Amino acid sequence: MPPRKRAAERVQADTFLPELPAKIADIFETVQSNRSSWTRNNVILYKLHVQASEITEDVGQGRVKVIGLRAFEDAVLACVCEIMGLKKGVAVGDRANAFLAGYAGYVAEQSKDATLAEHFVNKLFRELKPGLRAKSAPARFRSAQLIAGMLRSLENWDEKVVYGFREEMVDRLNDKEAAIRVQAVLALASICADEAEWEGDELSLADMLSDVLTHDNAPDVRRAALANIPVTPETLPHVLSRTRDSDTVTRRFVYQGVLEKQIHQPDSEDPKKMTFGPTHPRVLSIAQREEILRAGLADRADNVREAAAALVRAWVSVAHERPAKSEDDEDDNTILKAEDKDEQMPQAANAQGDGEQEDQKLVLTSDEVKARKTEKVQSDLCMFLRSFDLAAGSTDVAQSALLSVFATDKERFSQLNLTEDWWNTLTPERVFLGRVYVEYCTDKKLHERVDDALPPVTALAFHLQGAYNKLIELPEPEGDEDEVAAFAREDALFTVKEMLAVAKIHDYTDEAGRRRMFKLVRDMVAQEALPDELVTPSLDVLRLLCGGEKELIMLIVEIIIDLRDLVKIPVDGAQPELDASQDESGSTANAMPMYKRRDEMTEEECQRSDAMDVRCLDLCIGMLERVNGTVDDHPSLNGLVTDFIVPSVRRRELTFREKGLHCLGLVALINPGMAPTANTLFRQHLAPQGPGQLPPPALIKRRLLEIVVDVAMVHSQKLKTSDDGGKPIADFILSFADEDEQWDVQAKAVIGVVKLLFAGMITEPQVLGDLWLQYISPHTRENHSLRQCLAYFFEKYCLASPVFQRRMMTQFVPVYKQLVHAHRTSEEDVAQYLVQLPVFVDMFLNYVNPASSHEVPGRKEDEDIHIDLAINVLRELLKPEKFGHGFEPDPHADPPEPIDQTLDKTDRKILCNIFKSEKLYLPIDADDHAVRTLKLLVSQTLARRPIKDSAAMNAIAKFDTKLDDRYGEAQLDGFSEEDARKLEKLEKLFEFLDDLIPLDDEEEDFPIEPRKRGKPKRNARSASVASTTTDEESDATVTGKGKGKKSAKGRGKRRRLSEEDEEESDEEEDDDDGASRASAPPSSAPTRSMPRRAATKKVDMTPMKLEGVDEEDEDEDEDEDDEEATPVPKRGAGRKQAIRSRRKPSLDPSESGGESNPVVVPDTSDVEDQEVDDLLLDEDE
Repeated sequence: MPPRKRAAERVQADTFLPELPAKIADIFETVQSNRSSWTRNNVILYKLHVQASEITEDVGQGRVKVIGLRAFEDAVLACVCEIMGLKKGVAVGDRANAFLAGYAGYVAEQSKDATLAEHFVNKLFRELKPGLRAKSAPARFRSAQLIAGMLRSLENWDEKVVYGFREEMVDRLNDKEAAIRVQAVLALASICADEAEWEGDELSLADMLSDVLTHDNAPDVRRAALANIPVTPETLPHVLSRTRDSDTVTRRFVYQGVLEKQIHQPDSEDPKKMTFGPTHPRVLSIAQREEILRAGLADRADNVREAAAALVRAWVSVAHERPAKSEDDEDDNTILKAEDKDEQMPQAANAQGDGEQEDQKLVLTSDEVKARKTEKVQSDLCMFLRSFDLAAGSTDVAQSALLSVFATDKERFSQLNLTEDWWNTLTPERVFLGRVYVEYCTDKKLHERVDDALPPVTALAFHLQGAYNKLIELPEPEGDEDEVAAFAREDALFTVKEMLAVAKIHDYTDEAGRRRMFKLVRDMVAQEALPDELVTPSLDVLRLLCGGEKELIMLIVEIIIDLRDLVKIPVDGAQPELDASQDESGSTANAMPMYKRRDEMTEEECQRSDAMDVRCLDLCIGMLERVNGTVDDHPSLNGLVTDFIVPSVRRRELTFREKGLHCLGLVALINPGMAPTANTLFRQHLAPQGPGQLPPPALIKRRLLEIVVDVAMVHSQKLKTSDDGGKPIADFILSFADEDEQWDVQAKAVIGVVKLLFAGMITEPQVLGDLWLQYISPHTRENHSLRQCLAYFFEKYCLASPVFQRRMMTQFVPVYKQLVHAHRTSEEDVAQYLVQLPVFVDMFLNYVNPASSHEVPGRKEDEDIHIDLAINVLRELLKPEKFGHGFEPDPHADPPEPIDQTLDKTDRKILCNIFKSEKLYLPIDADDHAVRTLKLLVSQTLARRPIKDSAAMNAIAKFDTKLDDRYGEAQLDGFSEEDARKLEKLEKLFEFLDDLIPLDDEEEDFPIEPRKRGKPKRNARSASVASTTTDEESDATVTGKGKGKKSAKGRGKRRRLSEEDEEESDEEEDDDDGASRASAPPSSAPTRSMPRRAATKKVDMTPMKLEGVDEEDEDEDEDEDDEEATPVPKRGAGRKQAIRSRRKPSLDPSESGGESNPVVVPDTSDVEDQEVDDLLLDEDE
C-alpha cells in the first residue's frame, strides 16, 4: 500500500481559500445550536487552521506572505463581528463566544508550532481591544466576554498584549452595565496571579477586585468577584464582609462556594497531596471564625443558615487534622502534641474512626466499636471547641455551632453519648460540651439521655467543690507578662462557671444532695475570695435551692453583714463600750466593740473595705434582680436599705453612687410603699434644682433614666403615670434627649419613652410627634442607637394595634410642618442632613397603612386610617397658608414661639403626592361619614383652593374620580350637599368650609349654599358633591369666554362691584336670621355682574401684601368701610382665625379689634390698568 500523502500536499489554494469563509461560517452556525458537537468542530476548525497556515505566497527576496493564515483569521473575525451586535441573554452569542474561547485553548494545546497559536490569539486580542471602548453596550459586552473566556482557557499568553488591554479592562469595572462589569471581573481575575511580574502599578488587581467586591451595587458583579478573587490574607477580610451582604444568594455563596470549598488546596510541590487551605479552621484566627459563624448561624434566610451549618460540620470533620511537620514549624507541632496530651484521648480512637488498623476490626465487639465511635465524636467536638476562646467569652458562637451540629448531623449526634464518667476529667471544652448537650436534650425532652449524662447531685457537688478549690489554689498572675498563669486561671474560672450552670439544670429530688449543694454554694458566696464572675451564677443556684424569695433575701442579707464584719478593724487597746441597755448587774452581753473610722484606716485597709462594699452591692443587686414578687416592710431589707444602700448613694465615688442607686431602684420596684418617695428622689438626682448643684455624670444619668422608667411602669397606678395621657413624664424624660449632649443618654431617654408607649401608659399623640422630631433631626444623625431604636419602634408600634396606628396618623401634618420649617430655617450645612419631604411622606404612609397590619383573631381592624389621613391633609390645603408650630397649644404651658412660615407651591405639591395611585388604602366597606367628608373636601379643594401646580391638581382630580368609581354606587349615590348639611356629624365640617375666605379677589366671596331641588341656579354658590360640570366649562367661565354676553350669566368666579349688592345681601341675611340654612328659600338678591376683562392675558394670582395705604385714599377707604361695614379680625387671634369672617358680619365697628391685618390683594401686573378701565365703564353704564 503506497504511503499516505500529507494534508498540505492535497490542499489547493485556488479552491481552498474561496471556500474557507463558508466552511468556517458553517462551523460557527453548528456550534450555536448545541454544545455536544464542540469537540468535533474543534478538530475540524483546527484542521482548517493548519491547512490555511501552510498556504503561502513568495514575494521575493526570500520573504513569504502567509495568505492562508490571514484568510483564516479574517474569516474568523468576520464571524466574531456578527456576534458583536448580539445583546446579553442571546444564547447563540454566548455559545459562539464560548466555543471560540475554548478553541483558543485547544489550538494552544494541539499546536506543535507555538507561533501558530500565539499569532492567532494575539490577533484576536488586538482586534477585540477597540470593542472595549465602543459606544454600543452589546459590543462592549461581547468583547469583554470573549476576552475573559480566552484568558480562562489559556495557560500562557503574551504579557505585552495582555498588558495592552489591561487598562481598558480596568476601565470596564466602572461600566454602567452590570453584565460588562461581570466580564471585566472574570478577565482581570484570570491575570491577577501574574500581576506581580508587572511593575509600575499603583493599585494591584487584587485590591481592585476587593473594591468591587465591597462597593459594587450589583449582586451579580459581587458574586463574580467573590467566586474568582484569590483568597489571601489581604483579601480574606473583604471576602468575610460578604457574610453580611444584602443579597441572600451572595451570602449563601460565601459559605458554600468559598469557605467550604477552600478548606483544603493542592500542595504546590505535589499537587496530589492536599494541604491546609486559606479557610481551614486552623488557618483562620479566632475572631474570623467567630465572625463567620455568628453571621451565618443567625442569618434571617433559611438557606444561608443551612450553608453555615454545613460549614460547621466540615470544620468538625477536619478539627483533628495537624499541619505537615517541617523544620520551620517544629515548635508549633510540639504545641499541638501537648494539646493532644491534655485531651487525654488515645490516638487509636482516631485511627479506628479513620479506617486504620483494619486487622483490629475483626476482633472488636459491637460495643467496643460503638465506644470507639463515641470517643471519636467526642474527640472531634472537643478539638473543634478548642478553635474558640471559650474562657474569653465566645461561648455564644460556640454554643450555636454545637446546637447546629446536634440538629443537622443526626449520625454524629446518635453516636454522641455522655455518661457520668465524663465529669471525672474537667476541662473547659469537656464541661462546655456536657452543659450544652444536657440543655439540648432537656429542650428536646430526651430524658433518658439527660439521666445518663448528669451525675447525681452529691457527685456533682463534689466535682464543683474540687474545681472551685483548684481555682482558689492557683496563684495570682504576676503582671501582664505572666500569660501562663493568666490562662490557667481563666480556664479554671470558666470550668467552675459552667459547673454552676450544670447545677441549675438538676431537679434536686435528692434531699441530701440538695442540702450538700446548698451548703457548698452558700459557703462560696460568703467567701471574700469568690471571683466577681461567679457571683451571678452562684445566686442563680441559691435562688433555685432556697424555699422562697423571702428566704433568699434573709440569706443574702446575713451574708452581706458577715462580709462587712470581716473588713471592720477594731481599735487597738480600746475597751468595749457598753450599750445603753446594759443591765444593773454590769453584764456586757450587749457591749459593742469600737472599730476604726474610715479616716483612721490605712490606704490598704481602705482599699479592702471599698472592695468588700462593692462585693456586697453586687450581691444586693443580684439578689434584688431575682425577686419577682412584692415585698412590703421586710425587716431585713429595710435595715439593709437604711444602713448600707443609702450611705452608698451619698458617697462621692461614682461606682458606689451608681450601684447604690441601682439597688435603691430595685428595692422601689418590689416595695410599692417606697415607690413615691424613691421616685421623687430619683428625679431630684437626675435634674437637680438647688443652687450650685451640678448635673450628674452620664453614667448616673443612664442609670437614673432606667430606674425612673421601670418604676413608672411597675407602679403606674400609684404614681399616676397615665395622667394627662402620660405627657408629663414623657416631657420630663425627653428633655434629656433634647438638652443632653451625650449620645448614650439621648438614646436611653428615647428608649424609656418607647417602653412607656408600647405599654400603653402614654397615650398623648404629641409624644409621637416629639419622637418623630428626634428621628429626623440632623443633630441625631450620628446617634445610631437612637435612630435604630426609633426606626424599629415606628414600624412595630403601628403594626401592634389599630389604635396605635390611628394615634400615629394624627401626627402627620404637624410633623410635616415642622420638617418644612426646618428645611427653610436651617443652615445649608445642617439642612443637608434633614430627611427629604417626599421620603418622609412615603415612609409615614407605609407606617400607617392598614393593609400592612397583622390580622389578629378577635381584633376589630380600623381600615379608615388612610381616609382620615387624607381628610387631615385636605383640611390643611384648604386653610390659609399661615401656620403655627404644628402642634396644638398646651393650655398649661407657655405659648411656643410662633413660626411665620408658609407652605409654598412645592410643599403643597409634595403633600398632594399622597393622592397618587395606590398610595392611599381605600377599603370597600369604608365608613359612610368618612367617605362623604373626604368627597366634600376634595370637591372644595378643586373649586376653592386649587394648587398652583398642574401635576398636583391632576392627582387630586384623578383621586376624585377614583372616589366616584369606588364609592359612587353605595355611599355617594344620591348624596347631595343639601343632604350633607342635614347630618349632625358633618356640622363641624361645614362650619370649617363656611369659614373659608378667598385668598384673593378672584375667588368667590360667599359661603357654601345647599343644593336646591328643581332647576339649578346659574350663580350657584358652591359645587355639589354629585356635580358633573366639566373642566372645559370651568375654564371657559374663569378665562372670561363668551364675550359680549352679560357676565351675570356666567358660572365663573365673581368679584364685588358695588355697595348695593352687599347691602341687599346683608338685608337678606337679617331676614333669614334664626332659620335653618338647609331650608332657606332661594335668595331674591339681584345677580352681580362680572366686569369684562381681556381674554388674551392671564391674571397673575400671586398674593401681595400691602403694608399701608396712601393718605389720599384714606377718605375713600373710610367711606367704603362705613357703607359695607366689613369686620376686621383681631390681631393675635391665632392661626385658626380667618383673615375675614364668612359668617354673619357684625355691624359694630368697635368689635373689629382696632388694628387690621395687612390686606391681601392679587398682583395683576400688566393687566391692572385694563381691569380698572373695564370697571369704570361698567359703573358708568
